[in-house]
Amino acid sequence: MPPFQLLCHLLDTWLAGRPVGEDLVAAVAAPDVPWPRLVTLSGVHLLTPALAEALAAPHLAARLPEELRSYLRAIREAAAERNQRLHDQLEQVALRLNDVEIVPLALKGAIRLVDGLWPDPALRFMHDLDLLVPQPTLRRSVERLLRDGWRQIDGDESEADHHVVLVHPEAEARVELHVEPVVHGLKALLPAARTLARARPAAVGSAMIAVPLIEDQLVHLVAHGMLQHDFVGSGRFLLRDLVEQALLARSMTAGELHAARDRFVEPGLAYAWDVSVALAGRCLPHSWAHPGHDGLVARCLVRRMLLQQRSPALMQFLGPAGWTVGRLLGHVTGGTAAGAESLSWRQLIERLALFRRKTRW
Repeated sequence: MPPFQLLCHLLDTWLAGRPVGEDLVAAVAAPDVPWPRLVTLSGVHLLTPALAEALAAPHLAARLPEELRSYLRAIREAAAERNQRLHDQLEQVALRLNDVEIVPLALKGAIRLVDGLWPDPALRFMHDLDLLVPQPTLRRSVERLLRDGWRQIDGDESEADHHVVLVHPEAEARVELHVEPVVHGLKALLPAARTLARARPAAVGSAMIAVPLIEDQLVHLVAHGMLQHDFVGSGRFLLRDLVEQALLARSMTAGELHAARDRFVEPGLAYAWDVSVALAGRCLPHSWAHPGHDGLVARCLVRRMLLQQRSPALMQFLGPAGWTVGRLLGHVTGGTAAGAESLSWRQLIERLALFRRKTRW
């Protein structure tokens, strides 16, 4: 079984709570399984802790090389310790903001530290803590953290107008204070004022934060990956996002899912939602059982994205070549991805370098 297919099969079986079948046991026990490549691929998709959990099933763990079992156990333990430190950091940052009468809204991975969406919070890998604050309170938020030893640094130039990046020498990860959930070109999908107004309060230790409505979380997840990071254009995607998409959808009705898609329809970005839904159905068929609008554009883009997962060579060739196709399809369907703007040579080279770094396995 090809590495990516095996990774999907393992994660889907674990996530759906299905019994481990003989076909999966045989695939794991096969002598030619390229474990280094599969584990590296799980890292590219930010799912190594989840892979460790999926392979912990007795029928599977008994067939793993001892060195691999030890490695996955260490990764799982390290992930638990790191996310606990991130939880503590979130509490401390929120406390500082609460001091100046600001209740930050958690975004992306920061939500997962408090909401219990994943079977275990340690399984959700994250790079940093993203928090949304109302535009008028941004300066006050930054000044409060600067008084506690945080330092403002330059972030991604293309996103500098919607967040401030702060670091601390003793912090586990950097903090990004946003005034919009997504870049300005996409804010009609998820207006900051509406997102803040619909959020619910949540405690993190002795601090207070807010957590977005489930529908808003799902819209943000799709818009952030497929459009802001231009996964539709590059063909790159994260299985972690699809796992989270499936987990969020478990608590949503068919009507709520339709309402989420409708938010992409009005600005002409429905293709991004359709690709994400079709991709989840292909990669995690037992965990994502919600039908989508599987039109020709979505089918073509999904097939290309899955083809890129077959080998590093296909990823590196089809990714950059596909930006042009992705932008063209975006215009044909009435919208454009966030990355569809004209790029200077320098920006193009930087994007190619970043793409290569994030997709090597």
